[in-house]
Amino acid sequence: MLRPGDILSHAEMCMAEGKSLQQGMNFRSDKPYSVILACQRKNAPYPDRMSDDGKTLFYVGHDAYGASDKLLIDQPLATPIGSLTPNGRFFVAAEGVRQGRQRELVRVYEKLGTGVWVFNGSSTSATPGCRSPRSRSR
Repeated sequence: MLRPGDILSHAEMCMAEGKSLQQGMNFRSDKPYSVILACQRKNAPYPDRMSDDGKTLFYVGHDAYGASDKLLIDQPLATPIGSLTPNGRFFVAAEGVRQGRQRELVRVYEKLGTGVWVFNGSSTSATPGCRSPRSRSR
């Protein structure tokens, strides 16, 4: 059983979750919870960060697949054919909380280095937030 603070290789993390984790957002694939892979390292591709009190993860999400300028076409909720993207699945679930539905259980891992992860524990999802693509930088 994983405990917050446990350090794992990528292979160990995947074994613990019973699936290959390649994307940062893994919405309830075959478990009753979702998995987020965060990275707060210097030069990380996304500006994931924790709140000053350490209780809230601000997670960026996924870019538009195949977009040439990902900072202009940022974080779509649906694909061109209308199915939900990972961003959309998390957004819809979080919006459901506002309507009185139960919060999603989310397990969070943070990348420490190449192939090295720390389990940060399980938490419940909160409300989604949106920022203008112009305010997002890498």
